Amino acid sequence: MEKLKNKIISFLRWSERYTKTDMVYLAKGGFWLNANMVITSIFAFVLSIAFARLVSKEVYGTYQFVISVSSIIGAFTLTGMNTSVTQAVARGFEKVFPDSVKIQIKFGIIPVVIGLGISIYYLINQNLILSASLVVVALLLPLTNALNTWAAFLGGKKEFGDYFKYSQIVNIAYYAGITLIILFIPTALFLVIANFLLNTISNFVVHKLVIKKYKPNQNNEEEAFEYGKKLSLSNVLPMVALNIDNIIIFHFLGATNLAIYIFASNIPERISGLLRPISVIALPKFSEKKPSEVKSSVFAKLWKLSALALLGWLFYFFLSPFLFKIFFPQYTQSVTYSQIYAIVFIFSTFSSLLSTALSSIRSKALFKFNIINPLFNVAIIFIMVYFFGLWGAIIGKITGSVFQTALSWYYLNNSAGNPA
Repeated sequence: MEKLKNKIISFLRWSERYTKTDMVYLAKGGFWLNANMVITSIFAFVLSIAFARLVSKEVYGTYQFVISVSSIIGAFTLTGMNTSVTQAVARGFEKVFPDSVKIQIKFGIIPVVIGLGISIYYLINQNLILSASLVVVALLLPLTNALNTWAAFLGGKKEFGDYFKYSQIVNIAYYAGITLIILFIPTALFLVIANFLLNTISNFVVHKLVIKKYKPNQNNEEEAFEYGKKLSLSNVLPMVALNIDNIIIFHFLGATNLAIYIFASNIPERISGLLRPISVIALPKFSEKKPSEVKSSVFAKLWKLSALALLGWLFYFFLSPFLFKIFFPQYTQSVTYSQIYAIVFIFSTFSSLLSTALSSIRSKALFKFNIINPLFNVAIIFIMVYFFGLWGAIIGKITGSVFQTALSWYYLNNSAGNPA
């Protein structure tokens, strides 16, 4: 067994001359993170079958609308703190982890007020389901977002094996709980309650387990908190833009059309998710490098990612009609939308790595990027959905992804350090 391990390591080291990447580190971290993504994707796929077959389009669309609103409310939590924690922990400042959780809970009063305000709006408009759902969101979302910082801590320590293990606790609690609700009480309100209550409890348990096992050292970095707050502020618009399509579709086209759109985008988004661990692995590595080294490394890897992304899209394009016919017969009208939507996968792969590189070098360009890109995306989605309905949403998402990739490329290439 040891000989086989050594041969694999030797092969990976040999391959580094062509990939220009630490392949041993990538294989070790990538295995656990990709294993987590695969398992999560399987859970999500099974859950989506249950949603398609057992929950009406109206209920599912309403539930997804609440989730999208919660994501926008969540934009006003300290979303950038996790990135800052990962970077600080990678440099040995582990006390940033528990302290950041306390700070995030303290700042949680902001999304509480926003959530309750939106809830009152729907109460006045006599939509009791949305009003009650948003009370749940307002009270539990800030806790969930703060308590999941354990993932950033383990990422900074490069403990991807434990990240995988603890993620399964959260996964099992969430997917098992939601499945039970679908089977016995398939209503939007109870789905929302289960979602946020289970995520809060499971992340609290894992947070305690991680603290107990790793006992973070007392090395602190005040700069990490300030950077996390600034990054959080710059994340507000991107998070709004990321979820605005669902909000606009719900209000202009209704819950049923939103359900059709969600099923069109679900599988392509899951495929994109399989490559996101690359960014998680890359961040602590990038944080240890000079800006010029980060840029040269990223630009050298993009062409390899482009080939992989293109193959993924072609594979999905031809496979998707069969997937929907077998697993989601209630949503066959989503097939053509989904085939075209999957083009987003190609560009999101690029932009994910490019934006991770911008974060790692703490470039001022990141803050400009996080203003210009979401404003463009919100505008294009609103215009396209208003005039062209669901097809407008699909074309708008693709256009936004192309713009995001081009803008992140431009800012990284012109950030501090030698141009690539």
